[in-house]
Amino acid sequence: MLRASYAPMLSDQDQLIFHTLVPAEHYLRQVNALVDFERYRATMATCYHASDGRPADDPVVLLKIGFLQTHYNLSDREVLAATQVNVAFRYFLNLALTDTLPQPSLLTVFRARLGATLYQQIFDGIVGQARAAGLVKDRLRL
Repeated sequence: MLRASYAPMLSDQDQLIFHTLVPAEHYLRQVNALVDFERYRATMATCYHASDGRPADDPVVLLKIGFLQTHYNLSDREVLAATQVNVAFRYFLNLALTDTLPQPSLLTVFRARLGATLYQQIFDGIVGQARAAGLVKDRLRL
């Protein structure tokens, strides 16, 4: 079951810290500004039951965590450990400094809930947006 709203609850102090510590030219600021992760919320919502179960963690945050994993080549545990201390990661995820992070096993459950095909389609769409915005460079790799 999804909540009605997942609006971030960032305090003025959180916003000041993010503004001060995450430079304007930081890669994750650029990704946040140019890639629309929200467009996939409705697609992901079809994978959740409308009324059964406890309210789920924000699927867009989980998708962004997957983006961080891929970009920085991190495991489930590593990405969450890095998010615990990396202010740029928290900024990217719209998580306050006091917000708790999901358990690493939730990332596995999230990917299974979406299924490999849908997860890959969404991820390809994100990479396509990043490529169109010039954030991803295609290079021949040998």
